[in-house]
Amino acid sequence: MPKKTEKSDVVQLKLKLAERIHLGNILPEKGGLSTMLTRKSLVDKVIVTPEDMERVGWTDREDGTATWDEKRDLGRNYSFTGLEIELIVRQLRKLNEDEALLPAHLGLWELFVEKQQEA
Repeated sequence: MPKKTEKSDVVQLKLKLAERIHLGNILPEKGGLSTMLTRKSLVDKVIVTPEDMERVGWTDREDGTATWDEKRDLGRNYSFTGLEIELIVRQLRKLNEDEALLPAHLGLWELFVEKQQEA
């Protein structure tokens, strides 16, 4: 379970494939140097590799989406820095304020916002 972090602390979290994809989608497209470097670190960290795709039986669909066997997705552990968590939480809260959260974002909200508040 994650604990409340300082910017230099590291938190271990297990993310499933869908959470990794949606995490990449909520990150800001523009910002200051620190934000963009943190964004790059996160994208590089959670990128979906060909090995990930093979492990879960990834199939590209004609409509541009993909499907996979969720039962085969056991998730992977990732280390997140305080700055990375801060950026993710900020983006999720902004989506909430803008009433732009999607059902797919709820797992990220639970992992990054609610559990951080509990710690």
